[in-house]
Amino acid sequence: MRPRFSPDSKTLLTGGDDGSVRLWQVPTESSPEPVELWQTADLGPLTRLAISHDGKSFLAATEHGNIHLGRVVNGEIKHVLKHERLSDMAFSSQNRTVTTAGYDGMVRRWDVTSGKEIETERRKLLPPDVADEVSVSHDGQIVSMADASGRAQIYHVGGKTVDSMIRHEGRLWSATFSKSGRVLMTGSADKTARLWHTGTGLPLGKPLRYPQPASRADFTDDDALVVIGSDGHIARIWDVATSKPVGEALPHDNERIAVAMHPSGRYAATIDSGGITRIWKIPAAVEADVKRIVLWTQVITGMQLDKDDTVRRLGFEQWNQQRKRLEEF
Repeated sequence: MRPRFSPDSKTLLTGGDDGSVRLWQVPTESSPEPVELWQTADLGPLTRLAISHDGKSFLAATEHGNIHLGRVVNGEIKHVLKHERLSDMAFSSQNRTVTTAGYDGMVRRWDVTSGKEIETERRKLLPPDVADEVSVSHDGQIVSMADASGRAQIYHVGGKTVDSMIRHEGRLWSATFSKSGRVLMTGSADKTARLWHTGTGLPLGKPLRYPQPASRADFTDDDALVVIGSDGHIARIWDVATSKPVGEALPHDNERIAVAMHPSGRYAATIDSGGITRIWKIPAAVEADVKRIVLWTQVITGMQLDKDDTVRRLGFEQWNQQRKRLEEF
């Protein structure tokens, strides 16, 4: 299950196999180990977590369709919402309402203060009238619904349906919206993840390849980076604009990797099926003249990319020559 960073990046919300929700203090230079701040009682088998945009409230959903609405400050549960066959949920941008969406095409809105349902909307589903994966954007305004054949449709709550159909060659396992709602990540049994523009439904860049089906994802606040987990033993960070990986793959001892991105883009959190939570530092972007970056890369790696995109090792004399050129910048 995907953990959630608070908006101020100082705490992390996680759900355990024991049915409890925990809040952790994120490690800092002065306090390098995570510190548990509170833990709820057993709420039941947990499936989803969400945290409000002001960092004051959280949602914890269970397999039984119970959605626990609680206070972040102490873990106190204020209300229990009910949505059978729930798939995803999100707070509105003003934190006044919650949107929940289910596999049956039902989209509901709830009042945060009272915990009461205020609106219900049913979306027409693709045949055979059952959704295989349903996701809600971070502000609760956009919903994506997918079927078992790898097709998905994007809907604007209370509004239009995006014309272009999203398609994968295999079953669609997951879908996650970026913070702005402009980008949708889908992960499929065809062992690819894809990025899509939610306004047009058109793909952004090439497929992102994984050795196992890609699963849940999370984006930085500016949509620049996305971290994507998998059903295998790795997670990976990608540059949204270029569809290129950032740094090495993030290895795990156990399978089924859930992920969360630090709002600043400096860290990513992962949790595997064994319950092990890790926090990874993301490599910082290098800002410099393009020629200097190329020279720096060649000197650091001892490799060079030829015009035909072939990677070859630099000989000592050539490497030394490039090193001297780098020093002259």
